[in-house]
Amino acid sequence: MVIAAPEGHLDAKYMIDLMLMHEVTGFLCTVPTLVREYVRELREREERTYLPMKSWGLGGESAPADLVRQMQEVRPVHCTVICLSIQLNYSAPIGA
Repeated sequence: MVIAAPEGHLDAKYMIDLMLMHEVTGFLCTVPTLVREYVRELREREERTYLPMKSWGLGGESAPADLVRQMQEVRPVHCTVICLSIQLNYSAPIGA
């Protein structure tokens, strides 16, 4: 298991370096906005970087189809989008 430094997940270069150094093969739930930055960092590197990722978990916000396509272009991976949308037809006081 690899744990990023505090606030490290906000630095795409740091995260890609960390994933490559430790040969990380899976992420547990990352927001799509950050994944977009990680993909951009991979594309900007001059050498063809091998990212050993086999799966990404996306959640916390919508995951646009174009992002999933970009992820597949960088490294074919299994992508799981975690989401739940529910509409309640009643109201209850908080803490009830």
